[in-house]
Amino acid sequence: MVEALDRTLELDEAKRRRTVLRIDAGGGTMNGVNWLLRRGYHVHCKDFSSRRAAHYALSVREWVRDPRHKGRELGWAIVKEGDYARPVRRLALRWRKRNGQKCHALLISSLEPGDVLKLLGMEPGLITDAVALLGAPAHNVVVWAKRCLLDDAPKLRRYGVQRSGW
Repeated sequence: MVEALDRTLELDEAKRRRTVLRIDAGGGTMNGVNWLLRRGYHVHCKDFSSRRAAHYALSVREWVRDPRHKGRELGWAIVKEGDYARPVRRLALRWRKRNGQKCHALLISSLEPGDVLKLLGMEPGLITDAVALLGAPAHNVVVWAKRCLLDDAPKLRRYGVQRSGW
């Protein structure tokens, strides 16, 4: 699908460096993310492995309560570099299901908070809540990409923006 996107939008290396791909629901395998990073794309996705998410959650030094979801906490995972083709930031999430079971997820992004603010047309000096900043451009990027692609790929019209309930 990404190769078709390359052809349709005529994305060369310079354009790919300015393209952010947001991936949901199991698309965030390490091999897949690395393929995109090696091609020059920016990524913003959920890691495929909940086991890896639980492992990386152990490295979080400070957890912050998620104001949007009662009982969920977020924190930056501190992990060694080298498992991805380019530097990425990892945001760990943890919560408990109603039955008490612990759950973890890991968001991966090659974007820095300042880059996110720039994409939103805001001053980089406004960085106050880096956790929230990671999610802010994702919705906009999906909407913008859909609008751009509809003429060449009308089948996309039936797809909407989905939010994961974690």
